Amino acid sequence: MPSSTIFLIVVTIPVAAYFNWKQLLPDDPEPKDPDGQVLDQLRRLSSNLGKPHTIEFFLYFPTQQAADTVRELLTRKGFSAEVSKAAAGSVWLCLAVKEMLPKHSDLVILRTELSGLAEEFGGNYDGWGTPVVQ
Repeated sequence: MPSSTIFLIVVTIPVAAYFNWKQLLPDDPEPKDPDGQVLDQLRRLSSNLGKPHTIEFFLYFPTQQAADTVRELLTRKGFSAEVSKAAAGSVWLCLAVKEMLPKHSDLVILRTELSGLAEEFGGNYDGWGTPVVQ
């Protein structure tokens, strides 16, 4: 592998790690354990999983009203959350943020809860992202 290719991989993976778990994964349409795969990637990037991370959870909704309702519910559950127009399309993003240890079991529980909440209001849960913590 040419050294320029290695450099690109080293530079682009940490940047992608911040945004969203889907950007870290191969083109598997339905990863079996997306939370575990992101945690593995964070380990490879030397993120200290024993320290709290600021984790962003992405929920998309067809209407601003649905996104605002979910934002209120998540705020009551200890998340900070904001609603904005999504970068692409006509959907609304509810970005929920929580400072927590990135523990697999907790992330799996949150995935189930957030997926259910999104579905209840006609939306989709689209995973989570976090910066690397040293």
